[in-house]
Amino acid sequence: MVSASKPYFVFIEHHISGQVTEVFRQRLSRAFEEEFELNYQDYCIFLPQMESTVFAGTAAIADVFLDSIAWSGGNTTLEAIAHNIPVVTFLGDLMHRRHTMAMLKMMSIEETIAASKEEYVQIAVRRFTRKSARYLYMAVADYRQVMVIQPDLVDRYNLGVVLQQLGEFKEAIACYQTALELNPQHQQA
Repeated sequence: MVSASKPYFVFIEHHISGQVTEVFRQRLSRAFEEEFELNYQDYCIFLPQMESTVFAGTAAIADVFLDSIAWSGGNTTLEAIAHNIPVVTFLGDLMHRRHTMAMLKMMSIEETIAASKEEYVQIAVRRFTRKSARYLYMAVADYRQVMVIQPDLVDRYNLGVVLQQLGEFKEAIACYQTALELNPQHQQA
């Protein structure tokens, strides 16, 4: 999805066969028409295959990256992470469907890992509709990176406040509890 007044889904055309892209366009057309009575062309953009630097620039303006359900990303996920863009992924049953999940878990970012297709859609919608919160997500990512390197330096209370603002209440409560364990006299926690 890219930044805009309305959401757009951006897809990269199949690099070998235009027929693959056409079949996908037809599937999108049916899904948008049958489910929502919408024209998919009003919400979907297809871009040609790009050089890596052009792709990186294109990726940088996205609000949310939606990991493919059938085949988990690698480079696209890394591009999103480099730009602090939330990545929504689906817990796959095979290794090639778990790359993004593994990357996010290593960074302690599990709130965008969906266990079902329904949850995947819910997370994606929540992330896109809260695009103004992108900077809060960036702050959480920064806190988590520091937690991996030097856990004692992270103010768990402040991380809890940010998570609470994002509506991640279970994680916020866990941060407040950790803050109290570390400092039972903490007035605000």
